[in-house]
Parts: sequence; structure tokens; C-alpha cells
Amino acid sequence: MQINNSDLGLDPIFVSQDNTRWAKFRDLGAEKLNSCIYFSPSSSPRISRQDSREGSCFSEWIVPTASLKFQVEQNTILTGTELTQELCLEEYQSEVVQHVVATLQKCYENHSEVYLAYSGSIDSGVVLSFIIKMGLAHRTHVRCFLNKVTDHPDALRYNQERIDRINGFFQAFDNTFASTGWEEINHSDVVNLINQGKNYLHLIGYTLSSVFERYANTAWIGGFHGNRTLIHQRMFLDQMRIVGSYQKTEIKNLIERYWNHVYSPSIKKLNLDNDPVHVKFHTHCLKPWHALSGQRNNKIYMPLASDGLFFLLRSLNPAELTFEFIADAIFGKELVTSNAPELNFWIDKQQSSHEQDNLENINLPTDNIDFSKLEVPLSLNHDPAGLEWIVDKLNCAKVKGTIEINSLVSIKNLQWIKLKTQV
Repeated sequence: MQINNSDLGLDPIFVSQDNTRWAKFRDLGAEKLNSCIYFSPSSSPRISRQDSREGSCFSEWIVPTASLKFQVEQNTILTGTELTQELCLEEYQSEVVQHVVATLQKCYENHSEVYLAYSGSIDSGVVLSFIIKMGLAHRTHVRCFLNKVTDHPDALRYNQERIDRINGFFQAFDNTFASTGWEEINHSDVVNLINQGKNYLHLIGYTLSSVFERYANTAWIGGFHGNRTLIHQRMFLDQMRIVGSYQKTEIKNLIERYWNHVYSPSIKKLNLDNDPVHVKFHTHCLKPWHALSGQRNNKIYMPLASDGLFFLLRSLNPAELTFEFIADAIFGKELVTSNAPELNFWIDKQQSSHEQDNLENINLPTDNIDFSKLEVPLSLNHDPAGLEWIVDKLNCAKVKGTIEINSLVSIKNLQWIKLKTQV
């Protein structure tokens, strides 16, 4: 039997550190937890989405990516193989376009009106450009999320220039869409999710989950995962270093030269002193937004993401890429220009990475939190230091009157692991 993980799967295959055995969540309830999962819970069940080799929530197991396939017999691994990177860029781009069109057609066939989560980024701009080209704008409600939970200085809430540009866009296209507007997410929204007993997946996707609490029976689309599928994320520069297209000094010089034209901030933060990480160790699903589909009967469609697209992305030949193509988000910009060039003026020149579901610089007031929903499951095989840390964080929060969101995510993740291992 052959087995492998998918990027969007929520019940992954675990492989032992020595690559001899495989298991599922339900098989690992007695396994000791990894100490790192208490402090870095937002990529669970992995410790890191950037490198699967860093381990999983269980100390003796990893979660391999969709690039790896295993031939197994019962719970024993016989052999393992990995995807080859031979897909040409043109064929990949064609597949992306086909997927966007097919997803939008399905969405609008199933729903008379659709809501678009718009951020001003190239990702949501690409989706919007297809909607306009396909004559579906009049059936589309455009909503921008204003995250007032995070205090990160780069958040949209502190960037009046971007807010004004989005409002200008709404005014300029007022007669084009079914409606336009803002959805503010506040501390009370996150507290409400906790008090309702929402799980780990809702908390790490708190902006969309909070909005879903205000709507019911609606369809939502957005630029989810566009950083990957539209090829403007720093991971691709690593792949080019691996195949020898660029040396690190050359990439460093290019980043400095094109600093004001680099679209993704992740590229500016690339630490070129670190060894590049091969795509076979990267997980393409940044946040499992698709897991929220069904909340209050709201439905999510992802024009820029699917397991099929992620599989093709893993097969893409990085030798065909250039620094400019990645750094300047050329693929996405070409799609917008082809579909609806009138949008170009309104799309951000540089992407923000600290809005939507950002988990940095967030302290929640505990006055209205129901602490009975934050019990640490003691039946798990805890790391002693990790357990002591999270219990101390919880006790301190009751005295201080605030709690960091990372601590909340850690607790919710432990509850989620318990639930998954009991299935």
C-alpha cells in the first residue's frame, strides 16, 4: 500500500524519526509530547511549516510533506520516494488559471451572491480580476478585514495610507460590486470564540472565524495561499539556491538593489546565512482556513489553492524561475493586467504580513474569558517543562488580567491533540 500526506489534510500521517514506522493521530495518544509544541503551537501538528525535519507535536515522530510517498505494509515503512521537479513554469501557470476559473464557476453556480475577503494584496486582487473578467462583480460583496486585535506596528489598523486607498477603491468601484465594506475584528470577537468552545483551528484563523460568527449560509472566497501558488514567497529563492540558479551573495545583492520593489516582506527577511530548505520539507498550507468551512453553514472556496495545485507546485522546476519573477510578484501582476488592468492602480505595491490572522503583539483581557474552556488536558503524555510553563502562563493570566494569544493557542492545541488522539 502506498501512503502520503496532502497539504490541506487535517488528519496527517506521522512517520517515526528512523523512517521505519507510520501512524495516525489515533495511534499516538500515549506518545510523549514534544517540548517545542508548547512554545510554538501555531504550526501544529508540525513544529514548523518551513521545515518538517524540526519534528511534530510528538517527540519521536515527524509529519512528512506531500512531496514524499511511502510504500508500507501494515504499520511498517518499506520504501520512500519523493516527487521530481520537472514541471515547466508555463504548464503550471496554465493549471493555476484553469483552477481559478473552475473554482469561481462552481462557487457562483452554487450561490447567487458571494463574499470576497479583500486586502488590497496581489492575491485577492488576482481573484477579483477574474471575477470582473467573468462578469460576476455585480454578484460579489467585497469585504476588507480590519484587525484591531494585534498591536503590531505594521498592521493595517496603523496604516492610514492603505486604509484610505482601500476606501478610495471602494468608492471608485461602488457601482461595480453588490456592496463594499469593512469587517472589524476586536478582542471581544476572539474572547467570544474561546467562550463558545471553538477549537484550535478557529483560534489560529480567528479573523475569518470571527466574521463567520456574524454571517450564516454565505459563500466566501479570497486570495488564500496565493503567496505560494502565485510564486512570490521567499521559499522559492531557497529552491533556486539549491539547483544553483543563484548564489547567496547574488540574491543578497539583488534584494538590496530592488529593496523598494520587492513585493513580499518574507523575501526581505530571508536569512541567507542559513542553509536553503528544499520544498520537500516545506508545508504549503500556511493556515487551514478551509477547515472553517461549515461554521454557521458558511462555505469557503479557494481559487488559489487546492491539493492538486500544491502537488503541481512541488513538481515545478525552480531552474525556470528568476529573482525578478518572484520578488516582484510578476505572475500575479500579469494575471491582473490581463483580466482587469483597472485594478493595478489599487493593489498594494508591497505586501503586509501582519494583519488577518497575525498572532504577534496580542494580549487579550481576561475579564470576560470563561476559564473553564481553557483547561489543560492532563491525560496527555506531557513534557514536564512544557506543562509547567503553560500552567504557569494560565495561572499568571488570572492574576494579571491579560493573556498572550500564543498561550491561548498552545492550550487550544493541546485540547485539539487530545481530541484527535481519541478518535
